[in-house]
Amino acid sequence: MNFAYVDSSVFLRRLLREPLPEVDLSAFERLYTAQILELECRRVLDRIRIQERIPDEELAQRYLELQEQLQAIYQIRLSQPIFKRSCESFPVVVRSLDSIHLSSFIVVQKTVKPEGKWVFITHDLKLKAAAETLGFETTG
Repeated sequence: MNFAYVDSSVFLRRLLREPLPEVDLSAFERLYTAQILELECRRVLDRIRIQERIPDEELAQRYLELQEQLQAIYQIRLSQPIFKRSCESFPVVVRSLDSIHLSSFIVVQKTVKPEGKWVFITHDLKLKAAAETLGFETTG
């Protein structure tokens, strides 16, 4: 059984129409992410609405795409164990929101399907390096 954790950078590249390496998300039995993914994506969409002044129709389409993508992924709530792990030290410098992504991945692996094969999917090079430093298999 294959499971994957997907961080915000994967969704954002699609929403921002940036070229991205294709990752076949359908290859995984179940996809997980931190609940903060929605917050991060909505903040970026709001920023481009203001800065780039994209047409309302285009913005509406991107919000619809975000909603469709969110329906296909299990969102992990920011629980006390995740919060506490996010406050702890990491072997490399980790930004605040990235610590939540990494901690969510750590907790979900241990509690949901500890026997499964897990992959951490990100396009963020710093987050990828941090995940690999923790011994996680990564792609993206």
